[in-house]
Amino acid sequence: MTISRFIVTRLTDRVPSEDAQTRLVAVIAVGGTAWFLVGVAVLHIAERGLNPARHMVSEYALGAYGWIQTLDFLAAGIGAIALGKALARTSREPGRMGPLLIAGFGVSSLVVAFLQADGDGQVTTHGGIHTLVSILGFAALVAGMFTFARRFRRDPS
Repeated sequence: MTISRFIVTRLTDRVPSEDAQTRLVAVIAVGGTAWFLVGVAVLHIAERGLNPARHMVSEYALGAYGWIQTLDFLAAGIGAIALGKALARTSREPGRMGPLLIAGFGVSSLVVAFLQADGDGQVTTHGGIHTLVSILGFAALVAGMFTFARRFRRDPS
């Protein structure tokens, strides 16, 4: 079983088979994440001038293939928002904080798609906002993961 199939199955195992909307949202969540991962892998190969150990993934948007990174951020944002929606619809204890935090990361990814990072140059307003929104988004993602880890620990399935 592939990872994406496992995730879609996990998200939709408690959903009645007639709930096609939840299944679609789960597929969008997996698709957006997969798109992001493949896009970043392609950029690691295409942009050989950037060392992934030294440069942030946002800096790929500054190169010749920057449009790929912009699409990656859009896909990650849409995928994370869809994941938050799918988790909100399928959790036994619906709670609002976990899905909102995951979706908040998605919103931050959509914002940073349109605000380029500064790279090694001088700090600009766009770059500063990009960094701030990225930090807030990652903080929301980590908090959401801890929220769901706690919730899933109590869930025997």
